[in-house]
Amino acid sequence: MTQIQTWIQSPTAIAVARTLLHSLWQAALAAFALAFGLRFIHSSRIRYAAACIALSAIVFLSIGTFVVVAPQALLERSSRDIMSSRLASQDAGPANGFVELPTYPLERLLPWITPLWLSGVLLFSFCRAAGWAALRRLRWRAVSDATQAWLETLNRIRVRMKVARAVALLESGLTRVPLVIGHLRPAILMPVGLLTGLPSEQIELILMHEMAHIRRCDYLVNMLQTFVESVMFYNPAVWWISSVIRTERENCCDDTVVESTNKAPLYASALAALEEIRSDQREVVMAAAGGSLVKRIRRILRQSEPQTSALAPVLSSLAVIVVIAGLLAAHPVGQQPQPGQIVFPNPYASWLEEDVLYIITPQERAAFVGLSSDAHRDQFIEQFWQRRDPTPGTRENEFRDEHYRRIAYANEHFASSLPAPAGLGRRTDRGRIYIIYGSPDEKEAHPAGTYVRPDGTAEPYAFEVWRYRYIEGIGRNVLLEFVDRNRTGEFRQSIDPASKSNLLKAR
Repeated sequence: MTQIQTWIQSPTAIAVARTLLHSLWQAALAAFALAFGLRFIHSSRIRYAAACIALSAIVFLSIGTFVVVAPQALLERSSRDIMSSRLASQDAGPANGFVELPTYPLERLLPWITPLWLSGVLLFSFCRAAGWAALRRLRWRAVSDATQAWLETLNRIRVRMKVARAVALLESGLTRVPLVIGHLRPAILMPVGLLTGLPSEQIELILMHEMAHIRRCDYLVNMLQTFVESVMFYNPAVWWISSVIRTERENCCDDTVVESTNKAPLYASALAALEEIRSDQREVVMAAAGGSLVKRIRRILRQSEPQTSALAPVLSSLAVIVVIAGLLAAHPVGQQPQPGQIVFPNPYASWLEEDVLYIITPQERAAFVGLSSDAHRDQFIEQFWQRRDPTPGTRENEFRDEHYRRIAYANEHFASSLPAPAGLGRRTDRGRIYIIYGSPDEKEAHPAGTYVRPDGTAEPYAFEVWRYRYIEGIGRNVLLEFVDRNRTGEFRQSIDPASKSNLLKAR
């Protein structure tokens, strides 16, 4: 296995893949909520804030999801390692009937999601970095300072709009729309000839629009927004929410201009005079001609326009939620079992907690609890019995048959009057010892006798003494005593094999 294959199957890579899948339905829910809310919100500032909150919620939900699923991925990896090590230690291989655990299509796809996502992030980041570098060059190439009169006008607008930072005003021969570049040292770039080609009143309104972007720190927010787009390039809900943010951002600046000057018709004519240009620059800069000019002009002039139905994004969101929820339901993730907690269906919990409770090892139990599909559990159970089969290769499994015979015998002969499950024969001390070690070599039963305690005192309790000639790991001539102190038929063990072993060693 190459290093790449090892990495893409690592717990971290699997956790990232599951986080990306979860982010699809999480973003769909956020888009659904935003689309529903926008039907009742008319303020551009509130709509903008709601869209930003929706985008931020997706980011934080994804981070939280990774924090939740990462330990689960690590636990599953540890469980698989435990199973592999146990099989290897017992020389288990295809010749002995052990096969590779089956996987669902989604499980086979998971390891490749992360490297594909990283490739997309690198590609989008490279394109965005190239765009930012090109924009930075616009500030220094083919530019000249505006005239002193316009610099004074810009400074007056800056003071009026309470912008503390110094703002440069440059004429550029490489851009054809007004735009803002930079956050700490912002500059407004105006196309060459625009300052003299439009009436001064219209130019002032355009400059106020760009100054509004600077006051709102939109350039910085837009950088963060494009970063989220690069990381979540695969998510259509993110792109839709991001488009809402850009639209409402321009509407907020338009509202600032109109509210400050009360010159909506003049501002609308200024926007109409600008050539509507679409280029890659609109994604990473703040431009007065950004967004749909026709919609913006109608909005400024308070003209009604056909309402775009939110049905499409709502239905799309619901479709994504249903599809991803179905995939995740077929392969449950993100649920980390706590100590003693069973997180699989009842038949498997019954097998673990009833059938093999006394014979399964802690390592096997941890491996079984960490499995994530019924197919894996069925395969584990089959291999569990095969590892204990004294005659591998035959149709009968004597160990399994004897084990279930002991359970049936314990339920029939060792049940107490206590309510289930404590009163079941297999749950009593005698049932447990019988299931683990089988029938004793000798047994003394005293249903109405007097029990003599180890300290020599006598008590009128029913009791039994079981003798085993040899118990592996314990010793020879092991005596086990069971006493019915509560007279319920529940014979409790008074000396267990470990204690008896210590007594034998002391002698």
